[in-house]
Amino acid sequence: MNNLISTLITALVGFLSAIVGGLYATKTEKQATARIIFENTYHEIFELMEDKFYDKTLSDQEIKELGKKIYSILQKSNGYYYPSLKKYALWMFNGEYNDSLQELWFAFSSTFDKQYEKITSLIGIPPRSRYYRMNTKQYSSFFHLARIYFLSKHGSIELLLILIGLLLTLNYFIN
Repeated sequence: MNNLISTLITALVGFLSAIVGGLYATKTEKQATARIIFENTYHEIFELMEDKFYDKTLSDQEIKELGKKIYSILQKSNGYYYPSLKKYALWMFNGEYNDSLQELWFAFSSTFDKQYEKITSLIGIPPRSRYYRMNTKQYSSFFHLARIYFLSKHGSIELLLILIGLLLTLNYFIN
């Protein structure tokens, strides 16, 4: 009986070790790929559009120029990017997109914003602070701003304090 338990424990330890090792190897590979994506593509695009995220004042001509530059960056990055970014960039300047270029820029900004955060967190680059994002207007709407502000690292604590303050104030006026 002891021999059977010993064998099962050994097999279980081996199995768990293989899973942990596989997860570590996968994470390491994802980090290496993320670093390539950041260095070859996303860093350059971010530098180009840093102060233009979700900008509603861009003219169609400015969006076309940005689309050409972004498309050029994506072309030379050997496929290391989120695929829809290239399609958005192409639509910005080739005339195939029939709707508002402002809406297309908004969609590109939203997609790139999410992908940029994902890639930078994988490689250990600190996220853009909520104050930086507010000052550079890197949010799409009031609700997006509220999500950035209150769901950030310290924002949830502030939200909790605000809610407690509101409850105490409400309780004061009721009693």
